[in-house]
Amino acid sequence: MKIKSGFAENLSKILDKKGYVFLILLASAVLTALTMIFEIMSAFVFVSLAPLVIILIKRCENGKKARSSYGIGFLWSFFFYIVIYHWFWYLWPMDFLGIEKPLALVITL
Repeated sequence: MKIKSGFAENLSKILDKKGYVFLILLASAVLTALTMIFEIMSAFVFVSLAPLVIILIKRCENGKKARSSYGIGFLWSFFFYIVIYHWFWYLWPMDFLGIEKPLALVITL
């Protein structure tokens, strides 16, 4: 299945260069997470998921193994959940409970 749209075709050309997959996955995951945090950005969720889908389709076309696609999905979800769970940072100083900082970090993690 060949991708023929303008956005997908341009993204496909960029993905042929080394090192850009990581940056595109990072941008896609962060933008998707921001659409979950800020309600006003909710329309961008469809645009932000497109690079992930295109990367996975391109890997299937090239005959990559499922392990490689799993790694891409894991990397994307790792960045996504780092942004989503930003509120963990505010839990860390549990001074209001009288817990020391090293123990508070272990409890939070």
